[in-house]
Amino acid sequence: MPILNAAGELVGMEILDELLAPEARENTVVLMAGGLGERLTPLTEQCPKPMLQVGGRPILETILLNFTDYGFKRFYISVNHKADVITQHFGDGSSWGRTSNTSAKINVSAPRSAVALTSQPDLPLIVMNADILTKVNSVTSWNIIRYKSKGNYVHSSL
Repeated sequence: MPILNAAGELVGMEILDELLAPEARENTVVLMAGGLGERLTPLTEQCPKPMLQVGGRPILETILLNFTDYGFKRFYISVNHKADVITQHFGDGSSWGRTSNTSAKINVSAPRSAVALTSQPDLPLIVMNADILTKVNSVTSWNIIRYKSKGNYVHSSL
């Protein structure tokens, strides 16, 4: 977009994609993907519930895409049942990022160590089940939680 002064002269340029890009968020998102998925047997015998296909992609991938759309880029996935399926699909996240400014860093770990391994202890964590599909705007929800908490940790079910 051209930036003009009062005389109509070009004084600068702004790129629309950069103006619309989400604010980078350094908070860590911990996705809990370790359940056995027993209620969905036989679908979960070979595939963990977060990796079941909905709309042509795994539920967990949709969740990660939604978070990256809002500027989150640090993820820990807590795994247990069929962990190899998740690891094979996402790897370390280096080839999974959609663009260079939203590339995700994904760490897959055992359930107890997912929160312990997060590298941003000064910032609040977002912890969410990895088998929930929602249209909740994570940034709006995040801003509400930050406002309510006033620097303290809060538990919220959004």
